[in-house]
Order: sequence, then structure tokens, then C-alpha cells
Amino acid sequence: MMHKYKRKIALITLLLTGLFIYSCSNKKLKKKYPVLGREPVKDVFVCEDHSEVLTQWAKRGFRDITVIHVDAHDDLGYIEKEKLKRIKKLIDEKNWKELEKERDLGAKGLYTLANFLYAATHTGIVKKVYWVMPFDFFLHAGGGEKLRNFLKIGGGSLMNPLEVEAMKMQFGCLTGTLKGVDISICGPETLPKIGTPVVLDIDTDFFPTYSLERNWTKLQGIKAFFDALYARNLMIRYVDVTYSVNKGYLKPIHRWLVDVIKGILEKPEIIKSPTPPELWAELDVIDYALIARKPQEGEKTLKEALKKYPENLSLRAYDAYYSLIYRGDYDTALKKADGLCGMKTEYCYLLVSLGKVVRNGKHPERAEPFYLKAIKHMPENFYFLREYGKYLLKMKRYDEAIKYLKKAVSLEDDMYVWLRLGDASFWAGRKKEAARYYENALTRYEPLVGINLSKENGDSIQRMMEYFRATGRDDLAQKAGSILITEGGRLR
Repeated sequence: MMHKYKRKIALITLLLTGLFIYSCSNKKLKKKYPVLGREPVKDVFVCEDHSEVLTQWAKRGFRDITVIHVDAHDDLGYIEKEKLKRIKKLIDEKNWKELEKERDLGAKGLYTLANFLYAATHTGIVKKVYWVMPFDFFLHAGGGEKLRNFLKIGGGSLMNPLEVEAMKMQFGCLTGTLKGVDISICGPETLPKIGTPVVLDIDTDFFPTYSLERNWTKLQGIKAFFDALYARNLMIRYVDVTYSVNKGYLKPIHRWLVDVIKGILEKPEIIKSPTPPELWAELDVIDYALIARKPQEGEKTLKEALKKYPENLSLRAYDAYYSLIYRGDYDTALKKADGLCGMKTEYCYLLVSLGKVVRNGKHPERAEPFYLKAIKHMPENFYFLREYGKYLLKMKRYDEAIKYLKKAVSLEDDMYVWLRLGDASFWAGRKKEAARYYENALTRYEPLVGINLSKENGDSIQRMMEYFRATGRDDLAQKAGSILITEGGRLR
């Protein structure tokens, strides 16, 4: 009897000890990582291109992490197996310099900002992805079905329709496996509570779309986003925030949003304040007036803000925009944007952004100086060269377009630039040269990646198919035709 009693005492003692150890370890876990909204998050990596985070995650030795991917894009574009092996080898060797050199080079590189997350999931860095998207599918009845249709027709990277169909709505998120990735697709409002520490991966291009879809200003959108995430009590292991101005995903005038995001992460109490910091509030008014076409309200706030913060680059960028859009002063807008570019190269993208506005307006011929100024400052910039080449193509200056597009494609082996080179050469009457460029585009087509079958791209493929058929190159004509059939079928 006494032995049984002693055994019971020993068992109870063991259980209590176990509970005590678990409680202590759990407390240590919570103390180790700041809880979003309660404590400052100091470990914030800010970068220009989203692809930069792959090296950062690998450097930190991350394995099997959970990532909350806040982005308008999934960044899960397919990467062929040989390239994945090469990426894994560079990570295992800790050859960070070479890994960085191999990013964002198009077909000749290993990975890009469109597929770095695919690389991270298939090299063991990331185990689970929560893709928080800005679209409002989750706010309406039948949102899951609308989201499935969005994914099937290429709303993200190319997805297998059968995999998309097999996904289930669970706790407000569309959950399943896509491309070998364990993924839940959510809105900020439907993101579940997650019991393990997470990496918060934020692309700033999320917020313009998120705010626009809900008819909010940018600050209203950012506040609503963080309010939703604060309610989840997320333990933050690491945060990265990307500008994504390169390649035109975020407008240069919106660079200030990164300052806001970083400021809130470092001082979470800002969200609870009834009024935001003065400069943020003024930038928000100026930005919304630009979108809502209320120039008088925006001009007044901009003028007052520039008196108080004359050196603020974001305000000066808006001033250049207002000079062009509301004052119709091309020369002043050019001068102001060029001055900003000279002060900080990241603002050279403002020149191209303004050039695109002019290109699509009533006087496209006045866009050229904006492109030329940008290229003068950064002559090896792929995006600047590509956009200027496309502008020259639109203006039917084909020989000049070929010159700049060739330089662009030498920097980044891009299928779409090869298509534009083919178009420019074809319309210039250099059809044999066009055939070479079109063939280069065909060889870079990857069925598991797909192609954006816009009218421009569709016309290019139709044109090459007809030319190859007329010149007896039936194999290439058939390949071009199969692309039209395959990609067209995905859109139906």
C-alpha cells in the first residue's frame, strides 16, 4: 500500500516538474521573440529588390521557417531543377557573393524577384508560407471560388489548375499545396494565429493595391493592416521590408511608405495614437489628393509641407509629379526629377515614372527627355533601357529602339525584351534579324512559367508564327502556335 502511495507521489512530482519545465521553456520562447504590436521589432532588413532576402535568410541559417509573405505577388515562379541544385550548393558553401551575383539576370541567372520564394521553399529554408494578398476576395461571400479562378488564370505565377481546385477554405484562408509548397492564402483580416515564431516578409507594393481596393488612403491601409496583425499576437523572428521600385512595382513617390512601416515596427504604439506623425499625415493627404484628383487640396498641403521639410525627398518627388500632372509644366517637372536623381540614385526611377505618364498622355513626344536623363545617370540600368526602347518602338523609331533593347537584353536575358526586339526589327523591314530575335524568345519560353498573353505579346507570337510558316520553318511556327493555344486556354 505504501509503495503505491509513493509511486503516486513520484508520478505527481514528475508531472509537476514537467509542467514547470514546459512553462519556463514556453516563457523563454515568448521572451526571445518580440510580439508584434506589444514590443518593438528592431531586427528589420530594408532592401530595394525582393530577391535580396534569399541571401539574407540563408546567411542567418534559417531552416524550415514559417513566412508571412505580404505581397501583391506570390513570388513562386518555377525554377528548373539544375538551377535549384546550384542555388542549394552556393548556400551550403556559404558563397553569398556568388549567390547575389546570380539574381535578377533573367534566363541567364539562377533566380529573380519573381521566384526567390520558390527557391527558398525548395532548398529547405522555408517550410510554410502564408501569402497575405491585398485583394478583397476574403471580404465577400464566395471569395474562395473567386480566388481559385484568379489563381487559375494567372493572377499569381502559373499554377496547376488541379492543385488550385484541391485547395480548401480553412479558417478564412485558401489552404493546400501549390508547386510543392505548403501554402495558405489569406487576407490580413483572415490570417490565423500562428503559434511559432515567424518571418514577416513585406513587399511595399502590397499597400497601394490594398488601400485602393478598400477606398482608403495609404495610412488608413497601413493602420488597418497592422491592427489586423496585432490581434494575432505574432512572435516575430525577423522582418524584411522591400521597396520594389525597381522594375516599376512601386511608384517612386511611394518610397515614404517604407519609412512608415519601419517606424511602426520599431514603435508599435504609433498605431494607437489618434493622430499620425505630422509628416506622414501630410504625405498621405498629398498622395490621396493625387489619386482623387483634388489638386487644390494637395497643392495647398504640399506647399505648406515643403516650407517645414524643404529637404524631404518624398515631398520633392510629389512636387515633380504635381508640376507635370496638375500644372502641365513639363520642363519644371523634368528639372525637379533630375535634381532628385542627382541627389539620390534611387529617385532616378522618378524620371522614368514621369516619362511613362507623358508617354501615355496627349503629347508622347515630350516623354523622351525624361528617359534620356535617367539613362544618363544610370546607363547600365536594365529597366531604364527597356522602357526607353519600348517608348521608341511606340514612336516607330525602330532602329533606335533596337539599339536600346539590345543593350537591355545584354544585361538581363528577358523573353519579353526579345519579343520587342523581334517586333522592332520586323517593322523596320529587317525580317531575318526579327526571326533570330523571335527564335531567342521562343527558346526562353518555359511552359511551367508561362507567358503574359497581353495583346502586344499575343500579336508578336502570331506574327512570328505566320513568318516562320511562310519561310518554311514549320517547327518554330508550330512551337509559336502551341504557345498561343496553351496560354490562350489558360485564360478561358
